[in-house]
Amino acid sequence: MNKDNENEEINKINPQINLNQFSKKPEDIVKDSKPSVLRMITMNQYLEEANKLSIPDQLFGNFWYEGEVCILFSDTNLGKSILAVQISNSITKGETILNFNTSLSPKKVAYLDIELFGKQVEVRYSNEFTNHYRFADNFYRLDIDPMTIDEDMTLEDQVLNDISRISKEKEIKIFIIDNITVLITDFEKSKNAIKLMKNLNHLKRNDGISFLVLAHVPKVDKTNPITTNHLAGSKALINLCDSAFAIGSSIMNEKIRYLKQIKARYVDINYGTTNVIVCHIQKSKDNMLKFIYDDTSKEILFLRTFKDSEKEAMAERIVKLRDEKKMTFESIAQELGMLKGTVNKIYHKAKKNEPVS
Repeated sequence: MNKDNENEEINKINPQINLNQFSKKPEDIVKDSKPSVLRMITMNQYLEEANKLSIPDQLFGNFWYEGEVCILFSDTNLGKSILAVQISNSITKGETILNFNTSLSPKKVAYLDIELFGKQVEVRYSNEFTNHYRFADNFYRLDIDPMTIDEDMTLEDQVLNDISRISKEKEIKIFIIDNITVLITDFEKSKNAIKLMKNLNHLKRNDGISFLVLAHVPKVDKTNPITTNHLAGSKALINLCDSAFAIGSSIMNEKIRYLKQIKARYVDINYGTTNVIVCHIQKSKDNMLKFIYDDTSKEILFLRTFKDSEKEAMAERIVKLRDEKKMTFESIAQELGMLKGTVNKIYHKAKKNEPVS
C-alpha cells in the first residue's frame, strides 16, 4: 500500500485527525484553534488612542456624562420621572438645568416610558389639559406595544434589540429607561442584574449609546443617609454602572427634594453627603413640571437624626447669631450648612417659644 492510500485508510477510520498537526509545536496548534480575545498594546499607545476620542459632554452636570450607563434611584413618588423628563428636555434643547453651567448643543433623546400614559402625562405638562408645554421635536417617547411581544424571547432582549435598531435608524445616542422593571422583573437577583448591566454596557460600547435607567427602592429609613445599599440588586447594578445618583426627601418639608451623587467615574463626588443639591418641584409658567434649584446643604439636615435637645440647641444658636451677632439668615445658613428658609423658620418658631420640628 503506497503512502497516499495509507493516509486515506486512516482518514476513513478517524476523519477528525489532521496529520499535518503532528509536525507543529503544541503552542502553534492552540494558536490556530483558539483565536485570542485579548488585545495587547502599550499604555502609551492606549493613551494616544484615547486622546483621539471626543471629550464626553455633561448630560446632567457631574451626575451623568455622555457614554455612560447611569442609574437614578429613589423611593416612590419623589419625582424620578419628572426629573428624567426635565433632563431629556434640557438635552434636546441644549438648555441649562438646575444650577449646572453646561453648554450643550441640542441632541436627540428617546424616552422609554412604562410608568405613565395618556392623560397622566398630559396633566403634568399642561394647564388642566390645555396650553401644553412645547417640547423639542428631537425628543421621542417610546412605549411597549403588548400586541407585538414575542413569547419566545425575553422582553429584555426584545427591548434592547429595538433600542439598538432605533439608535442606528434614527441616529439617537441617548436613551432613558423609565424604569428598570421593563427589562427585568426580579432585579434583586444578582444574575438578572448582571445580565442586564452587561447588555447595556455592550450597547454602550458597540453602538455608542448613553443610558439613564430609573429604579425604585424599598421604603427608605429616614434616619440614615442614602447609600448603594438602598438600591435593590445594588451590588451588581452599582458595580457595573458608570455613575449613579439618588433623590431624597426632607422630613421637615414634604415638598423639598435633594439630589445626591452615589457613584462617579469622570469626576470626584461633588454632591455627596456634605453637599447635596436641594430642590423643590414646581410647574413653570409655560406648564413644565420640573425640579427648581434652591441651594446646597448637608444631607443630615433632612434626616430624622436630631434629638429634641439637639434641635433646641440649634435653635438657640440661630437666635444668638441673629440677635447678638446681627447675622443675616443667609449668613447663618451658610455657617450652619442649612437652607436660608429653614433657618428663618427655626428662628421665628424659637422666638415664639414653639417647638422646632
